[in-house]
Parts: sequence; C-alpha cells; structure tokens
Amino acid sequence: MFRVSNFVVGLANTLIMLMGASAIGYSIYMFAHQDVTNCETAIRTPLLTTGVVLFAVSLLGVIGSCFKENLAMVSYLIVLLAGIVALIGFSIFLVFVTNKGAGRVVSGRGYREYQTMDFSTWLNSFVDGKRWVGIRSCLAEASVCDDLNDGPVSQIADEFYQKNLSPLQSGCCKPPSDCNFEFKNATFWTPPAKNETVVATHNGDCGAWSNVQTELCFNCNACKAGVLANIREKWRNLLIFNVCLIILLITVYSCGCCARRNNRMVGKSGFNTMEDQLRQLKDIFDRFDMDADGSLTILELAALLRSLGLKPSGDQIHVLLASMDANGNGFVEFDELVGNLPDLNEEIGNNSEHLLDIFKSFDRDGNGFISAAELAGAMAKMGQPLTYSELREMIKEADTNGDGVISFGEFASIMAKSAVDYFGLKINS
Repeated sequence: MFRVSNFVVGLANTLIMLMGASAIGYSIYMFAHQDVTNCETAIRTPLLTTGVVLFAVSLLGVIGSCFKENLAMVSYLIVLLAGIVALIGFSIFLVFVTNKGAGRVVSGRGYREYQTMDFSTWLNSFVDGKRWVGIRSCLAEASVCDDLNDGPVSQIADEFYQKNLSPLQSGCCKPPSDCNFEFKNATFWTPPAKNETVVATHNGDCGAWSNVQTELCFNCNACKAGVLANIREKWRNLLIFNVCLIILLITVYSCGCCARRNNRMVGKSGFNTMEDQLRQLKDIFDRFDMDADGSLTILELAALLRSLGLKPSGDQIHVLLASMDANGNGFVEFDELVGNLPDLNEEIGNNSEHLLDIFKSFDRDGNGFISAAELAGAMAKMGQPLTYSELREMIKEADTNGDGVISFGEFASIMAKSAVDYFGLKINS
C-alpha cells in the first residue's frame, strides 16, 4: 500500500522538479538568444545551476518515495538535512547583515534618502568597484526612473516632494535634498546659483548629478545606497520566505523519514519480490543456525520449517533432509534450502500473509512498526497485561536494531525464535 508520507514526499518533489526544469529551460533560452539584456546575462548561469540542483535533488526524492528505493531516499534525506541546516545558518546571517539601513527622513518630503554608511560593511561590498559598473548598466536598462516622468505630478514640485519614492528612485533619479537643486521636473534639476548658499558642499553627489536621462544620479553614492536599501528590503522578504521554507522542508524531511521506514517494510503480502523473500528467509535461517557454521542440523531444520507454518512429521523431516543434502554432509546449507523451496512457496506465502495480519493487529497506527504502547495495548486486549519491566524486556528482546520499535522483520524473527523454543532448542544471544 502506498503510504501517505511517500505520497507527500513524491508530490512535493514532483512540483520542485517542474520548477527546476522551468529554471533550466529559461536559462537555456537566455544562452541561446542574443537579445537578452546584460542583467539577464548575469543571472543565467546561477539560474541554470539552481535549476539543475533542484531537479537532481527532487529526482532523488521522487525515486526514493514513489519507487521505494531506500538508497535514493537516504541520499535525498542527507541532502535535504544539509539544505535545512544551510538555510537556518543563512537566515541567521541575514538577520545580522540587514539590521541597519532604515534610511533618513527628510523634512517636508514623502520619501527617505539613504547613505552607504548606514548599511553593513558586507552589504557595501555589493556596490564596490567593478560590480557597480554592471549594476549601473542594469539600472539604465531597467529604466527605473521612467515612471517618475508620467503624469502631472512630475511637473509640480510640491506634489513631487510628497511622492512616496522607492529607495532606487530616491537615490538614483534625483539629486540629494541637501544639494539645494532647483526642481524643473521629476528628472531634470538645475544647480543653485553661485551666490546661493549650498548646505552640503562636501556632498560629492551634488557634482555627480547629470540631467542626461541615461545618467541622472547613477554615479552618485546615494544611488548605491538606494540599491543597498532595495537589496535590504528584498532580503528582509527573503528572510520571511526562508522561515516558511524551513518549516516546509522540516515537514517534508519528517515525511521522508517515515517514507524511508515504509521502504524498509515488506509489501502487502509480506514479501514484495523474490529478493525480499530470500532476504527474510536468510534472516530466519541465521536465527536457527545456532553455531553460525552456515548449515542446519535436522532439529534446526525442523524448527525452521515450523516457523514457516509447515508441519512435517519426523519421518518427513528425515526424508526432506536427505533430499536437500546435495553434498551428503548430513546438514542443510542455505543454498540447498533455497533450491528446494519452489514446492513450498505457496504454503510459506500463505503463512507470511497470516503473520502479516497478526503484525497489523499490533500495529494500530499502520506505520509499519509496533511501538511499546501498541504492544502493551494489544497484550492487554488479549487478557495478558504487562508490567513496565515485562514490556521493556519484550521490546528489548525483539528490537534487534535498537530503534525502540519492532519492525515486521524483527516480528518474524521473534516468531521464529518461539518455534525454536517449542522444539526445546536454546538460542545463544
């Protein structure tokens, strides 16, 4: 039966695969077409890398959950856990580097103005040197100041001053307020007359302003600060997104852990494939091989057959041993046992279904494992309530891998042990 956790992991990763494929497709489109802008050129390689990583990781999740490949699921969970840890670390980093740079309120203005010194040193590294050349080119291509020229507001100073400008528009599309430039329209300003006092003669941005519409204040420090303010705002939004994404990934990771457990379980009939059947039979074989020499004596063989639901008589066991013992050494090796199983498969399979039904009667929540609470409840309903000490000892005896719960394989093995005890044989732990 396809478990809910497998479905959730499969669905989530299918959607992520589609996102990754879309990113790969768009980046390939940008590589193939020459009419893309410089800004689009700058993002196509990171976009392609991100798309490939998303597609590869989500493919592991789909294979592990939908096709029940445990190795793929384990690999997926390791990568996902690393991603969660990285996201948590990145989110903490974002808190520290974006805690400065709120902007300066200007008296009588509806907008804020920004300075690079208001931002963290790490953020300032984004607009240093050659990086700024590329960013400035992107600003010109994006026409960030064109919106200011639309409508009557762009022609009336008082109305323009009350306009709520974005950080980019405030820093890149007009001169700083303390330069005392005279407003002509939103993107055309004239410097004050020589005989007028300039409040901030030390401000280099006053001389960097240009009325050339492709330049404006793109060479100003204020424009760099506007870009940093925009980055800060986007990263603050990214921080909120990261928190939501971390919660989602933790949920998917938890479902993935459940899916991994489901993958370890045998199928509806107890054995999905011949490989599962042989692995389970080998586990039972080793349980009955008391001296671990790789062979079974006649008593060990009888106990093993009983555990599989077969009821041979003493004479039948002697005949069966003789027919199985191909090398004539008086013992039955695992290969000899497997070679004689085809005639017994149907009966073994029926018993496996019966054993699985018993297992499910204990496994109340259907997660493929019997917990201590489920075992205690089942024993109580059977009229054999257990003390805490008895419950702990029972779990300890059956739980061979020490994970605190009993899997179907461990349940089958403990039933096999019961068959050995029935024959009066002693198992050495």
